[in-house]
Amino acid sequence: MHTGPSTMQEATASSLAAAMPNDGDTTTLVDSRTGENYSIAKILGRYLMTKNLMLGVPIAIQLTQDDSNVSSSGYTLPASSIDGFSSSTAENVYNSGSTDCSSSNGCYAYYTWKAATAGSTKSSGTADYDICPKGWRIPTQSESINLVNAYPTSAALTAAPFLGVYNGLYSSSQFSDGGTAGRYWSSTARDSTSAYRLSFASSSAGVNYDYKGFGYAIRCVKKEPTMQDATTSSLASAMPNDGDTTVLSDSRNNEEYSIAKINGQYWMTKNLMLGGSSTIQLTQDDSNVSSSGYTLPASSTSGFSDNTAANVYNSGSTTCSSTSACYAYYTWKAATAGSTKSSGAADYDICPKGWRLPTQAEFDALTSSYDTGPKLVAAPFLGVYNGRYDSSQFKLGGSRGFYWSSTANSSTYAYRLSFNSSSADTTNIYKRYGSAVRCIFKS
Repeated sequence: MHTGPSTMQEATASSLAAAMPNDGDTTTLVDSRTGENYSIAKILGRYLMTKNLMLGVPIAIQLTQDDSNVSSSGYTLPASSIDGFSSSTAENVYNSGSTDCSSSNGCYAYYTWKAATAGSTKSSGTADYDICPKGWRIPTQSESINLVNAYPTSAALTAAPFLGVYNGLYSSSQFSDGGTAGRYWSSTARDSTSAYRLSFASSSAGVNYDYKGFGYAIRCVKKEPTMQDATTSSLASAMPNDGDTTVLSDSRNNEEYSIAKINGQYWMTKNLMLGGSSTIQLTQDDSNVSSSGYTLPASSTSGFSDNTAANVYNSGSTTCSSTSACYAYYTWKAATAGSTKSSGAADYDICPKGWRLPTQAEFDALTSSYDTGPKLVAAPFLGVYNGRYDSSQFKLGGSRGFYWSSTANSSTYAYRLSFNSSSADTTNIYKRYGSAVRCIFKS
């Protein structure tokens, strides 16, 4: 065990890295809100609580941005009670001071998004806020899937390093499955009434969805530094050499992105994942948009047939297909917050604040070093044969990769990176097509 910061609220990514340099390393931190001690382990490169969150007593608790991952208005955690857990829009907590969820020994269970996001519910994507300590958050669906892929059985998940518990669940004021099933919320909503969760029982483990009204346990993961907070010096410190990598999160939806230093520039090595079942408002506080901001349209497979319209399709995967699409932006109207260009680079785009789309010239430089699909889908770029959308139809998935540049060729064409199994180049294509996006750091 390594020593490190004393409280979860004081912990930083660098202090945790110093305390736990290797996967499997552990330390202990205190939640300043309650004085509760938590074991922390480095698992798959993330710093994860290995004890269930214990928050909530017979009286309500006020959480603030000084100590919790809540909005500026704060959040009042309701008093602990076994009653409730029967509505997808109500808040319920039961904590009698144990890591187990049972009628006599209950873990903290949060009553879905209304509790987790301080009064708001989400129908897709990750929660903006939750009841974790400041600087920590609930793991996403994808992080839960990664955990199960590494530890695919209940025996593996209840052993070190995760040390999961067969904590059961609350439903309609009733406790069930104690001692036989472990269930942990993710931060990812599926729709207005259900959300994804980690579950393990007997010999199996998986990530599926369940009713938001149920009471499950919570583990928190350390927040990564954000893309919006990145600076030239912080990136240079994290990645001094070409080929070095780090992980940053997008503060707009808490999506994590691997970043690599390639040819002296800092590139996302995962496709941009932005857009869901509802529109998203982007502002200059978090995005590379104009002072008027930009409303990203809701995700849909329809469209992609007009060179002056905005369309997005994102179902939460790194690939673009009819069933699992990457983020695809419908050309310049989406990319430049309502304006279209006939030449040159876009003034604005949907990248995080401080980042932007690559230019045609930057993609040309990339393909001079990585001149085939196999080279581009390998490290460091880690490209995807993501295909494209055209007139509501998905095409070329699994055989061609398409990534927009910021450079327009005419009112109807723009340049994009294209690669297949034998070649890679930067050529122009109709703006109406839906393709993937990678962002690079503004230098």
